[in-house]
Amino acid sequence: MKDLQRFMDEQGRLTSCPAKRKLKLKFLVYLSQKFSKDVIYTEKQINQIIDQWHTYGDPVTWRRELVDHKILSRDDYGREYKLASLPTLDELLAMWG
Repeated sequence: MKDLQRFMDEQGRLTSCPAKRKLKLKFLVYLSQKFSKDVIYTEKQINQIIDQWHTYGDPVTWRRELVDHKILSRDDYGREYKLASLPTLDELLAMWG
C-alpha cells in the first residue's frame, strides 16, 4: 500500500489515477473494503461511496472497474449492486495482472 500512498491525500482518498496496472489493482482492493457484504446498493450509492475515496470526480470509471474485475456484481439493469468478493492484490494480479 505504501507505493499507492503517493497518489493519496491525508484522508486516504486517491487524488490522481495511477498509470501502472498494479497500482490500479491495489486501489481496487482498497476500494472493495469500503463496501459491506450482503448489502444491496443502488448505482447512486455506489457512486457516493467511490466519491468518498477519490478526489477527481470519476466514479463511473471506478464503478466499471469494480464490476469488470468481479468485485461488485450488478443486475442486468444496472440498478442493484452488491459486493461479490473481497480480493487480495495477488488474486487480482493472477486473474487480471
